[in-house]
Amino acid sequence: MKLRLLLLNIISIITNFYSLLVRDRKKNILIFRCGGLGDFLLETVAIHRLRESFPKEQYEFFYVHRSLNSETIPLIIPVDHVIVFREESFWQIICSGVAIWKHRYSILVNMSDPRYPLMHRIIGLCNAQRKIAYDYPENRFSENEFEPFRKEYDCFVRFSWEHDHVMSMTLNLLKELTGKTFSLPEYKDYIKIHESVAGEKITIPNPYIVFSLFGSGDNHNLPDEIVNALLLYCARKFPDYMLVITGAPKDKLHTQSLIDYLSECADKLVDLCGKTSYCDLYKLAKNAVCVIGVDTGTTHFGALFSPHTFVLVRKHLPELFWPYPEKFMKNVTIITAEQCQCDTQCLQCLRKGVITPCMRCLQIEHITKSIEEIIG
Repeated sequence: MKLRLLLLNIISIITNFYSLLVRDRKKNILIFRCGGLGDFLLETVAIHRLRESFPKEQYEFFYVHRSLNSETIPLIIPVDHVIVFREESFWQIICSGVAIWKHRYSILVNMSDPRYPLMHRIIGLCNAQRKIAYDYPENRFSENEFEPFRKEYDCFVRFSWEHDHVMSMTLNLLKELTGKTFSLPEYKDYIKIHESVAGEKITIPNPYIVFSLFGSGDNHNLPDEIVNALLLYCARKFPDYMLVITGAPKDKLHTQSLIDYLSECADKLVDLCGKTSYCDLYKLAKNAVCVIGVDTGTTHFGALFSPHTFVLVRKHLPELFWPYPEKFMKNVTIITAEQCQCDTQCLQCLRKGVITPCMRCLQIEHITKSIEEIIG
């Protein structure tokens, strides 16, 4: 690992020196986003406002995410060039770094969180007059994750817990860059951006419910018995509804086992794991009766665009799913376990000496009761 970082440093010095020799190169604004689809969705309005504030600059968007592609991104946010970070091999990592190191930037905007140290190192080596990054709360990440890349940046934009939503950070970012105070985005701002890019390749007959039940890691994953019981309940409770299951390509085997297990309602299940783009998810959420899911990008689409969204999270995580101001949460129901249900205290329940019920503590009766109260 140390050798790889040393090589990256040497190559970045060479390419940065090259960027200084090329006098006529246009100065750009580089926007970096690595991480969740939900965070990118929230930032679309901020990037549009940034473009309006600096209309003459060229914009590059540097990202890594499976649900985004270089053809889709310019349809959603006003950028001139898209650079995809590849990390399948060290050579691809070097090529990704050189793609940005060879330019001189007027502003670098790092919209990511500290969980990707290699990415932050690569971005931090850019030749930029001004480097700004998000500064997440100390209790969100460990010191080892948070500290290594801080020295690369000139300014950090604080997360404002008093506003109770992640949007506050993008608003603070815009204020830092432009000196102007921006108002909170409205629903219409997001609708305006996304309406023209709705997916066309996937058509599901109405009515239907969208499910996003496969999260990343134990903090977000539901136990199989809850997933099975929830789908079976919805199939019986809403016999006229199609049940649309979304997820990553790696979730296809899991979905197929669900379909085999729920043979009595297999004709109502639609497997879209690995088949949906960013634009498809917008269309699916907007036209669904509701979205039911754990903390995933699809569920974030539901929170913004679906008539109603049910979010299944462990007890200590609701505040992390609330990146929206209160007025945006009127169509969202957060469902958590009220108390620990594990026979023995598991490591997921016992965190930092405090018992916080994990996803296995969720009760199907509690989930179905919440759905009945809203959907009927």
